[in-house]
Amino acid sequence: MRTTIVSLAALAMVAFATPAVHAEGHEHRGQVRYAWLKECTKKDESTYPCGKWQLALHGGGMVTLGNARIFPLDSRGKVNDDGAAQVAVSGDGSHVAYFRQSDGRLAVEKVGGAVRRLPASVVPKGLGMLDVAFHLSQDGSRLAVWFGGASVRPTRIYDTASGALLAEISQKEMFEGFSGDAGEVLFSRQTDENVFRFGVYDTAGNELLRADPPRIVSGNSPYGLAADGRTVAVFVDGKRPAIALHDLESGQTTGSVPVRIGGRSQVEAVDWTGVNQVTVHTVESLAKERRVRVLEVDVATGVTKVRDHYTIRGAYGFAACGG
Repeated sequence: MRTTIVSLAALAMVAFATPAVHAEGHEHRGQVRYAWLKECTKKDESTYPCGKWQLALHGGGMVTLGNARIFPLDSRGKVNDDGAAQVAVSGDGSHVAYFRQSDGRLAVEKVGGAVRRLPASVVPKGLGMLDVAFHLSQDGSRLAVWFGGASVRPTRIYDTASGALLAEISQKEMFEGFSGDAGEVLFSRQTDENVFRFGVYDTAGNELLRADPPRIVSGNSPYGLAADGRTVAVFVDGKRPAIALHDLESGQTTGSVPVRIGGRSQVEAVDWTGVNQVTVHTVESLAKERRVRVLEVDVATGVTKVRDHYTIRGAYGFAACGG
């Protein structure tokens, strides 16, 4: 599971250990809470995206993301009006990634700041925008881009400040997310022997760790990698839902914290946002609205609190901040 909730109409493609990560309780005010796109209805009752992408801010207010493309381009450069182009929001709400309406290029915008246009080569020839998925790190400093389509291609990691390509990683593995400090990247794969395997890389593409986790990890999702590059938090579903912690290096499951998710809600993202803090996003999807809750789980004390909750109505698609 990706640690960002993507546009619903876009890709369907992606004692406790105490890892070192940035300080807890980061300030969100003035940053993006979520991005959303209005839904309109045709005479035949079918729906389509309309208007412009909107950014709902922490602390109130709405900003239009004016140059974000609504309808994606296909591999021939033609407009595809059957869905919406993707938008991604960084975990801390400081950055937004999108395809530009003006030239179709992938760009990363710092909220209230500069826009960095990435190279045209980000989208390989022969692929359309719906063949491309992307995900921002917690702080927005890194962008992962991966691909669908018939050909197998490695995931690309970009520096969002410079637009530079940092690495191409593992064409046989699935991108799972950045670590809490954006220093490492988590991948997974199913081997030919049907074994679930994690791979951890740095953002230069060097393999740091490879491990076959136990069933409690491999049989559940989503995952979040801590800043130590070895501790994975995973949501374990069932009668007693919990966040389990697993050390990929030692092979030990180091803790478990019960969490209350709520009836029909689905856990969409698990992210490390502090030394002992894991942030969990849940979404309950109803006919005309999505109910989002953001939980902060202290894995040292076992205390869970609701950091944020909101309802999005009349949206064709949305993208929430991850952490």
